[in-house]
Amino acid sequence: MGVTVDEHTPPAGVVIGLDVGTTGVKAVAFGIGSAWQRLALREYELDEPEPGWQVQDVAEILGASAEALAHCVELIGRAPVLAVSVSTAMHGLVALDASCRPITPLVTWADSRAAHEAGELRRSGDATVLHRATGAPVHPMTPLAKLTWFAR
Repeated sequence: MGVTVDEHTPPAGVVIGLDVGTTGVKAVAFGIGSAWQRLALREYELDEPEPGWQVQDVAEILGASAEALAHCVELIGRAPVLAVSVSTAMHGLVALDASCRPITPLVTWADSRAAHEAGELRRSGDATVLHRATGAPVHPMTPLAKLTWFAR
């Protein structure tokens, strides 16, 4: 899907923002010094293979991201891309093999399988130290709790 927000003459340059979220990816081109914008959106599934698990297919997310970015670039025509900024959903975790290929699905921020491990960290007294050191409270969504779950 492509959406045209403004029909004015393309700007002298654009900045593209790529927002890789939980249910889809948006690529938006913003004209420098103008209200000119172009948007491309691709959606994908959030799977729950077991109760409390919230995972996604890494290849699907990467493919959707590439498609959205390519469509956005098509929509901007000849306007030069000056910069690209990427943001993603927080606290996602993917295990990779030695060649950096995914060996697990993306375990999203919404996945609560590590609730027991997070509780153990809190009961151990380490939660306060970890919170101070990382700025993130101990919670099932954080990577440390998820890694502890995988280790077991």
